Amino acid sequence: MFNLSQWLKESMISGVAKGQVSLAYVAIKAEEYLSRGIFTEADVQEIAERSVEPVDPVPSEEPPEEADEGDISG
Repeated sequence: MFNLSQWLKESMISGVAKGQVSLAYVAIKAEEYLSRGIFTEADVQEIAERSVEPVDPVPSEEPPEEADEGDISG
């Protein structure tokens, strides 16, 4: 049988991890579902613990190589 709360939890957690939705949005929706009785406090706690936003890679500190004057490559 389809479990709505489980599906919502997994979708919210996955959405944050993939960068499709923000953690703030998920927190607001989780509170809304809690107040409607769709989620329990344990569900909201699980979402809070498992929702991790993706981290952008740190750009390299090295400046790009400059082409020599008169060099036509690139």
